[in-house]
Amino acid sequence: MRQLFLPLLVLPVLAVSLLVVALYSGPVSAAGPVTPPDAIRAAAIAAVGATAANAEASVDPNLRMAACSSPLQALPTSARVVHVRCPDQPGWQLYVPVQVRDVEQVLVVTGPVQAGETITADMLAMRRRDMAGAGDGFADAAALVGQTANRSLAPGAAPTADDVVEGPMLRRGDPVVL
Repeated sequence: MRQLFLPLLVLPVLAVSLLVVALYSGPVSAAGPVTPPDAIRAAAIAAVGATAANAEASVDPNLRMAACSSPLQALPTSARVVHVRCPDQPGWQLYVPVQVRDVEQVLVVTGPVQAGETITADMLAMRRRDMAGAGDGFADAAALVGQTANRSLAPGAAPTADDVVEGPMLRRGDPVVL
């Protein structure tokens, strides 16, 4: 019985040791020259057409990817993720989260606006908002006043052209001339 018990204890310890060795010695780690994390960050930001002044790419500064003799290739896979790869053999690849900021001075609603409600000048104020991915906000109150909200807007929301329609909204049963 004692001879069977000892191998049962050694097996989990051996499995954990092999897992630790496998995690720390993958093909992504580099013992020699490395690609600087700033180069990976710059490639990801450039792939979305932004600059370091208005975008941020999340790359761990302690990342050690093998040096790449070819230029890095970066391709956006979604609105917020860029696939960065080294085309060398064996090469490597990373998916880098990127956040683009587009801070503008735009009109926001100061209180709640219900769908179908006409927007008036006293409902608006100018504020700085990050409009990245939200569409173009209104900078001129004259273009927004008199428009009708086609959906409810929360206080502080920056309406875009998709949020408003010109004139009153049609309701069920309204007469329509074609």
